[in-house]
Amino acid sequence: MTLPQPPSLRLQKTGMFTDTDGNGYASVGDTMTYTFAVTNDGGQTVTNVWPVDAGPTFNKRPAAGFLSRFTPEPVTLAPNQVQEFNATYTLTQQDIENAAGVSDGVANTATATGLSGSGQVTSDDSTSAITLPAAEPSDITVTKVANLRFIRRGEQAPFTIRVTNNYGARATGITVVDTMPSGFRFVEGSAMIGEVKVTPQIVGRQIRFPDITVDGRSEVEIRLRLLALSTAGPGEHVNLAHAEDQSGRRITGQARAVVEIIVEPVFDCGDIVGKVFDDKNRNGYQDKGEPGLPGVRVATVKGWLITTDKYGRFHVACADLPDARVGTNFIMKLDTRTLPTGYRLTTENPRVVRLTAGKMTELNFGASIGRVVRLGLADEAFVPGEVELAERWAEGLDQLIEVLAQEQSVLRLTYLDMGGDPELVEARVKGIKELIAERWRQRKRSYPLEIETRVEAGR
Repeated sequence: MTLPQPPSLRLQKTGMFTDTDGNGYASVGDTMTYTFAVTNDGGQTVTNVWPVDAGPTFNKRPAAGFLSRFTPEPVTLAPNQVQEFNATYTLTQQDIENAAGVSDGVANTATATGLSGSGQVTSDDSTSAITLPAAEPSDITVTKVANLRFIRRGEQAPFTIRVTNNYGARATGITVVDTMPSGFRFVEGSAMIGEVKVTPQIVGRQIRFPDITVDGRSEVEIRLRLLALSTAGPGEHVNLAHAEDQSGRRITGQARAVVEIIVEPVFDCGDIVGKVFDDKNRNGYQDKGEPGLPGVRVATVKGWLITTDKYGRFHVACADLPDARVGTNFIMKLDTRTLPTGYRLTTENPRVVRLTAGKMTELNFGASIGRVVRLGLADEAFVPGEVELAERWAEGLDQLIEVLAQEQSVLRLTYLDMGGDPELVEARVKGIKELIAERWRQRKRSYPLEIETRVEAGR
């Protein structure tokens, strides 16, 4: 007698992803269709044959939804007979977040069962793997608003950050990074996401709000406050914000919000007070009995023009906003054309002073009636056709030097040109000027000699 072959079932499972909306991404509502091919490879008829499947896993995490009912209903399979069953699964947002873009990220294991004359029959496990496309990319924008445009040091500046998701899919794992301007500090307990108080991460000047979720085509609002410290200087301060994904990659541009710290004259400004005075002894300092010079004009590099009063005084209120730590240089120049006739400066021009925030700085100009020594030159004083002085005139240079040494003076060289060679005339004037300057440099402890030159046409 030949014994019948034992009952046996064999299962072959396959799965396929269907992009139902045709956007090329894994989206909510897309489906996975599973086909279960059950073969009776035993020697007995098996009844009530049907697949058994607990549903897929997404990157080893359980499914958020449920597998549909198998079709057709349970069947009877004779030996060597095959029956295909089908089931579908519809993706949820959580499934997409867990496994979108992960190679073979969706795994599913099933068996087939049935009944034979000798009892229940169960097939070996059959596993299928599906790779979901990447999730629909998020389109995130960040905007930032300063709720107060002007503040003073010691006051708080409130800001609002809005994170907008312009796509239909929910965006998760977003980190919003707010970068404080220098001189500001985050106010503890002031941060809120929506209506919920949060505690952000503080990393240097960055305020980080991690793990933010924004639903599709919606917005999340973040509010916070910054305190303007005493080190924050007057003027505009820019606060920046952007968003990053889970890998730390920036996914938005920089949103800017500007808050301006108001100038406080008592603490921030550097004032200038000064005088243009008659420096009678030409020592560069205003001594007793040296009055001011009225109606003289001074100018700043910003183009401000200031005229001295009847006592020679001038004042520049809040001339600059010096650096609070090291101060700032400030330059003023006197318009020599506005000095009284015959007056020349005895101090440097322009003048540079160091301004300190909250303090007044003195800047004076001295001028006095200048002594002018005139030296007339003509062709007869030179060797004919040459640049050198004739011998009898060259000896007079020593006498000129002594006259100049008696009192601070300006030397004015005037050449009377009777229609000779212009190049020779120019060379003679230049040569005499250099010769006198060299003789003057040889004297010790002499004042700086100013030499003026001019050529006049004779008749």
